Amino acid sequence: MNKILYLFTLLVLLPAPSQLNAQSSESDSLANLLRQHTRKDTVRVRLLNSTATALYQKDHEQMYSFAKDAIELSEKLRYPGGKADGLMVLGKYHYSKSENLQAVEYFEESLNIYEELGLKPRISTCLDNMGRVSWKLGDYDTALELFEKSLGLARELQDDGLIAKSLSSFGILSLQKGNYEDAFEYLNESSSHARKAGDKNTLGSNLHNIGYLYMRQSNYPESIRYFEQTLELMKEAGDKQGVSGIYLNMGIIYQNQGEYMKAISYYQKSSEIDESFGDNQGVSRCMNNIGLIYQEQGNYPLAMEYIQGSLKILEEISDKRGISICLMNIGSIHGDQEDHHKALEYFLRALAIMEELQDKSGISSILLSLGTTYSNMEKHKEAIEHLEEALALKVELGERHNESDCRVSLGKVYENSGDYSLALDYYRQALQIKEEISDQEGICKIYAYMGSTHMKTGDYRKAMEYSSLSLGYARELELLDEQVELQKQLADIYLATGNYRLAYESHVLHKELYDSLFNKANIRRITGLEYQYNYEREKQALELEQQKKDALLEADARRQKNLRNSFMVGFALMILLAVVIFRNFVMKRRANRILEERNRKIEKQNDAITDSINYARWIQQALFPPGKP
Repeated sequence: MNKILYLFTLLVLLPAPSQLNAQSSESDSLANLLRQHTRKDTVRVRLLNSTATALYQKDHEQMYSFAKDAIELSEKLRYPGGKADGLMVLGKYHYSKSENLQAVEYFEESLNIYEELGLKPRISTCLDNMGRVSWKLGDYDTALELFEKSLGLARELQDDGLIAKSLSSFGILSLQKGNYEDAFEYLNESSSHARKAGDKNTLGSNLHNIGYLYMRQSNYPESIRYFEQTLELMKEAGDKQGVSGIYLNMGIIYQNQGEYMKAISYYQKSSEIDESFGDNQGVSRCMNNIGLIYQEQGNYPLAMEYIQGSLKILEEISDKRGISICLMNIGSIHGDQEDHHKALEYFLRALAIMEELQDKSGISSILLSLGTTYSNMEKHKEAIEHLEEALALKVELGERHNESDCRVSLGKVYENSGDYSLALDYYRQALQIKEEISDQEGICKIYAYMGSTHMKTGDYRKAMEYSSLSLGYARELELLDEQVELQKQLADIYLATGNYRLAYESHVLHKELYDSLFNKANIRRITGLEYQYNYEREKQALELEQQKKDALLEADARRQKNLRNSFMVGFALMILLAVVIFRNFVMKRRANRILEERNRKIEKQNDAITDSINYARWIQQALFPPGKP
């Protein structure tokens, strides 16, 4: 089955700091100055805000603390400029954590103060920041209006740094809406002004976004070249979130090329950085993309868990485009499970959001999904209409990876309707693109489709050739879905050519793989997960089970403790008894010794008395000689 995947990619869209901007490498020296300057004056306010800004890529919590201190001191000093700068920093703080509504509130409050003070450079920066938040919230019209105001002020001031940031914002918006030529023009002009201003941050984000643009056009070698340049700049600047974005996009490139282990490794690196910054949106992007890898490998329960987890985060932060992408992916999983009506339901919900956002790339991708789904439902007329519309947009946008997918889907429609010659033409066109962009998984699938089409025409030699090539790719890439279909396809080819032994062996392998992939437990679990967010319920059930286990372990531990305590008490009593017995023994021995001593004294006394008596008797005998007998 021709699956269409929607990966979360990342443009570098960091809010431009105010003119108090300092590089993160300066944060230590600023902190030292702040410690030395203890007077509660406007100088300290400026130091607090500068230090907070320098900490943007280093320590968000300290950044927040310094900004709050600056605002509090500014209010005491009645220093509105310092307060507005502190509010700007707080807006950046919330923006970095994808708390977009809170970010807008702080930016608007700071803008009101700047307008009262007539500080045009600050006003330009603030308008640009607000435009970028509007972009993230999916309000492109408001974003465009704010960017135009920001650029107008920047040009009026002839400030290269501000012009660079505003042009960069226009480039990002054009790129997202699919106007790639405009995007190139804006980003290159922005880079020129950034070099004049010595603004490495804007220059780095422009290089990243040009790499992203090449990635959207499936020019992966050129994309990687730009990403590697940007990675070095961002590491030098200590821009960890920028590094995270590059890791995410590198993961996407490897995922598109079928190198799944390498892709997951990059996603995990990106997610770890996002978690350290509390960037839930970044975490959700990685979750979605890892979920798509599991989908490709046929692990639908785990794929659904990851994507639904991503959707929940995006709904909490009101990320419309992200919500639309997750809805498309959930629809894709239902399509893989051959529940096409449910797939259509999700795709149409996603399409409504993309049309609201005026996102050409997103619209064309959903049209491609709808066309593929109608094809699977054997509604060929509707399928061709949607696919041709999608193909026209993909060619206009220069998105070669998705253009090839459109041609594959059109080939499938014509194959299913019996026009095998036209089907093979579309497959060859798509295969040429897949080979040019090194899409291993795409090549695998097209070989399978070409094998199927040749089998239907009765050309079994070519059918066997293409099917075997496809199976080799499927095994190497661990694509369980494709292996299931290909073993059945090979069994049919062997049967048609009279090779019954090999037909039987392929059929047995097909049955084993099919049972592994589409067992009843998996289907029940997918059904249970769909709308109810059973991801959380299962998690709670596991937690409850763990609590039961913990309770049993705790009860066992209590029994062990009681036994241990009883043993200790018994042992202590034995020791005490032994002590008492020993003490009694010692006392008895002492008493015996005393008694023996007394007896010896008595005996001595008796001996003395006896000796006295004997001596008296001897005297008496001496006085009175013994008589005769």
